[in-house]
Amino acid sequence: MTQTAAPAAAAPSVKPERRALCFESLEELLADAEAMLAAPSVRTTGNWSAGRIVDHVGRTIRQSVEGFVGGRAVLPVRWLSKAFFLAVANRPFPAGIKFPGFAKAALEPDDVALDEAVQRLRDAVALARSKKMTAPSPLAGKLSDAQWEKLHCRHAELHFSFVHSG
Repeated sequence: MTQTAAPAAAAPSVKPERRALCFESLEELLADAEAMLAAPSVRTTGNWSAGRIVDHVGRTIRQSVEGFVGGRAVLPVRWLSKAFFLAVANRPFPAGIKFPGFAKAALEPDDVALDEAVQRLRDAVALARSKKMTAPSPLAGKLSDAQWEKLHCRHAELHFSFVHSG
C-alpha cells in the first residue's frame, strides 16, 4: 500500500477534495481507519499524510482518557471553546482551525506509517471503552464521556475527510 500527501500549498481559493463522512461511534471511525489500511493505496488532499491524520485522532482519544499535556487555555477561552464545541457536537467541524501554542505539543501528531497509526487508534478506542473519557479538555474544560464521543466523531469526520482510498 502506498501513502501520498498532496502538495504542501494549494492556491488559497482552491478547496481540497473531501469525503462526506458521518460517524456515530468510535467503532465507526475505527472501521474507516481500518478500511484505509486495507486499501491498495491511500492519498490525502490536505497537508498531512494518512498516518499523521489517524495518529492525531487516536492521540486525542487517548488523551481524553489519560489527560492532556501542555497546559490549558485561560478561563474565558475555555468558556467560549466549550460553548463552541458543544454547539458543533452535532454538526461537522469547520476545517482550518489552527492549534494554539500550548496545544501543539499535545495534539500535533508525528508523521507515522499508517499501519502504526491505525494500531495506536485501535489501542485508544479500546482504552476509551475500558475507562471513561473524562479528562478535561485543554480548550473546553470538563466534558462527559458522551460529549467526548460526539466530539471525537466530528473530529475524525473532519480529518478523515481528506483521506481517499484507491
